[in-house]
Amino acid sequence: MNKNDCYKIDFLVQTKLFKKELIIKEKIIEKNYKQGQFISDYFAGQFYIGVIASGKVDVFSISSDGNETQISNLKKYDVFGVSNIFSEICLETVLKCKSDVKVYFYPKSEFIKLLEKDSYLSIQYCKFCNNKIQFLLKKIEFLTIQSSKNKIIEFLLNNDQNTGKVELDHSKEELTKILGVSRASLFRELSKFQNEGYLRIDGKNIEILQKDKIESILYYS
Repeated sequence: MNKNDCYKIDFLVQTKLFKKELIIKEKIIEKNYKQGQFISDYFAGQFYIGVIASGKVDVFSISSDGNETQISNLKKYDVFGVSNIFSEICLETVLKCKSDVKVYFYPKSEFIKLLEKDSYLSIQYCKFCNNKIQFLLKKIEFLTIQSSKNKIIEFLLNNDQNTGKVELDHSKEELTKILGVSRASLFRELSKFQNEGYLRIDGKNIEILQKDKIESILYYS
């Protein structure tokens, strides 16, 4: 086994959904994508689980009328195509490369065999699905918020990771699509929060100065 094969196997193990001794190295497929390209988990006549090896990917849901809603972002070590391995129903999501991306793919049929062989991996898979459900419930809750101001506050509180600091991975224009608010509303509310001393904004870095104040706006306004 060469160094590249060892690296790929060790990389998959880092996701906690694989075990080194159970991975079949010949089944790992490496694919590279350019910024703006779309990623599919179906090719060569079968479905695959994908693990982001490098780069960033935006995940969108497409409604029946063609409207796009950004659901999440994927980065290094994130896994996709794994939530529906026991279902024949395809999830209507679109994966678009935000940057150049490298993905390691592993056949879903082979991944199921790993779960059947190892109870620890089965538990890890259940944890993964549980976390995904919790994420989607929070996303649904967020999408039901009507006020642009409250959407912005909810986003900031969900992304400060208890540090009081939010580092934006997107431009403010891209953020408007994620939040489902107009560009004018986003800039107006952020400027207002900064003028009132609730936030400090420096480019893509936002520091929450008065968390209790913006929480009171969200929960009591």
